Formats: sequence, structure tokens, C-alpha cells
Amino acid sequence: MKRMQVMHRVNCHFTCFTAVLALLAGLPAWAGAQILFQYGTDATPPTINPNVVPGFTPGTRINQAGVGNPVSPAGATSDAAGSGADVVVGTLSVTELSTTLSYLDDYGPTPIQIMVGIRDTASGDVGQYTFNGSLTGQAARLSVVSFATISNPFAASSQTQVIGGNSYTVSIDPAVDFTKPGAAPLGGTGTAGTYTFHVQASSAAVPESGSLALLGGLAIPGVTLLRRRRV
Repeated sequence: MKRMQVMHRVNCHFTCFTAVLALLAGLPAWAGAQILFQYGTDATPPTINPNVVPGFTPGTRINQAGVGNPVSPAGATSDAAGSGADVVVGTLSVTELSTTLSYLDDYGPTPIQIMVGIRDTASGDVGQYTFNGSLTGQAARLSVVSFATISNPFAASSQTQVIGGNSYTVSIDPAVDFTKPGAAPLGGTGTAGTYTFHVQASSAAVPESGSLALLGGLAIPGVTLLRRRRV
């Protein structure tokens, strides 16, 4: 009789553990799964002129450009899961307007804006984020020597929204998000600087309370069995 009772308990525990495994198999994979996305951006204004100084002719202008299209993001995919991914969202460069051997251009503060479009590749859904900054700096030439000192237009910031069932956060870290553009060569365009934002995502799905309760209830007999076997 005792042996039959023991066997019955073992069968019950085995059934409970099987049910737990089946339940876990139906839950979303929060850890270890890729969350792939594509992106596109727009940087405005596309052209920034220096401040007007009466009696002086500007020697440079700054050009900005986005990457792709924020309304219809396309191109290579990146993985936003885990630690996320850094993406270049725009470029800026200094162009010399003439071969004048002496000028000093002051810039800003000029309001600028970066719009970022994120496409969740699994669902095809798209969301947009808008970040505003203020550009300031100088560009100058003295004979054969030119320089450009453009400051980071953006402060630390982040925005989060759910796209295709995943929670996407786009953030700005001023320590790493900006690479300054190079000075313009005589009559040409200097090395482009970059804006780099960080994209990170996690599943926005939350298990139903009933599922969590069932999971907890099914786990109790297993814990009890383990304790009894250790005694």
C-alpha cells in the first residue's frame, strides 16, 4: 500500500514538472533572444551659416546630413537586445566658401534636430524619435592654417516607446555621441564629424498573472519533493 502511495506521488510530481516545462516553453524569451531593427534619420537644418558680422564676408558653412529615411527605415539590421547597439544618426562637415586667407566665423547658438526612425524587423512596425540640440562653435583661417571647434549640440537624453511588441530606448551619452568635424582645407570640405546614438530594446510582453500563479503553484510540489528526498 505504501509503495503504491509513493508511486502515486512521484507520478503527480512528474506531471507537475511536465506542465511547468510546457508553460515555460510558451512564454516569451526575454533573455538571449535577438531584437533586430533597421533605422533611418534626418538631420535639420541641412545647412548652417555663421553669424552675420557687418563688414565681414563668411568664410565657411556647416553641412548636416541624416542616414537613410526616418519614415521608411531600411538597410542593414542591428541587434538592440542585451547591451544594445550604437548607430551613427548623422554627419556634419565644415566647407570653405572661398580661398580667402583670413576669416573668423562664429556659429550659433543654432537649433538643430535629429529625427530617428526605428523599424522592428520582426513586425515591420516603425516608430519615430525626435531629439533637439543647439550647435555652437567657430571656424577660422589664418593664412595657411585653418581650424574648427564645434561643440557637442546634445545633452544627455533618452526616449522610449513600444514598437512591434518590443520596448525600444534611444539615448544620447554626451561622452561618446559626438565626433567633431575637421577644419576645412583651402577651398574644400573638412573631415566629417558624426552624431552617434544608442539603441536598446527588450520585450514589452508581460506574462499574464494567471500564468505566473500557475507556474508558482506547479513549482511548489517539486520543491517539496526535493526537500523530502534530501531528508
